[in-house]
Amino acid sequence: MPQRKFGLLAIAIAFLLSGCSVKITGIYTNMHFVGNGGNVQGVEMFIVRGDGDEYFAVLQCANGAPGKPIVVSATVPTQENIEVAANSDPASHCPKTQFKGKVGPSGITGSFAGGPEMSLERKDSYWQ
Repeated sequence: MPQRKFGLLAIAIAFLLSGCSVKITGIYTNMHFVGNGGNVQGVEMFIVRGDGDEYFAVLQCANGAPGKPIVVSATVPTQENIEVAANSDPASHCPKTQFKGKVGPSGITGSFAGGPEMSLERKDSYWQ
């Protein structure tokens, strides 16, 4: 296990020193299971690219139970920043405000407007 951690650290350092920009597209999540009651908490965001410079986010939020996944537009004002459009569907369980975040090699750190900062790890979906 220590060798694996060292290898991941070496890759991350090499990536940062290379000056390469971070790939925006991917799955980001902090969704997790809580307690014995079957509660699911967190946010999962799948960033995909559309035609041209368009980006979209498939967004799912859970607060005890998973909400309805929604597709919203996303903008990438710089190569490491992302802004996800405000949500208008109450069945999604997501805040009704825009999400702004900074993308790094291991995930996105950001928040919904007026909410606490959160970290969404770049990894497989909670549902996989």
